[in-house]
Amino acid sequence: MEKKTILVVDDDKNIIQHISLILERVGYTVFEAPDVNTAIHLIFLKTPDLVILKLMLPQGNISEICQLLKNDKKYQKIPIVILNAKINKDGKLIGEMMDVQEYITKPFNTGDFINKIKNIIKTEMEM
Repeated sequence: MEKKTILVVDDDKNIIQHISLILERVGYTVFEAPDVNTAIHLIFLKTPDLVILKLMLPQGNISEICQLLKNDKKYQKIPIVILNAKINKDGKLIGEMMDVQEYITKPFNTGDFINKIKNIIKTEMEM
């Protein structure tokens, strides 16, 4: 079975490294992007199985990524997970408007995080 690929988009290099390490340890291939433009480039180049997005990025708007994924038939089935530093109504509302599969608050429990990611990918494979 081919390894599933995950694109992690966050401007904090430490967060990207932490998430990448967690995901690689359980068998995923991880691509990293510090900004929206790099993320879009990697989506075109690699077509990941899942995208994990930081809610607020200093350069670019994550809605560009969400629109690309939802409006292009080639990418429509790629699930989106939003990461945010805290739970807030605005963040959850944005996530709902962008039709994301999961909203995860940092810091997160590693086991719960892995289970959520595995379940999302498994669900998408069954569709």
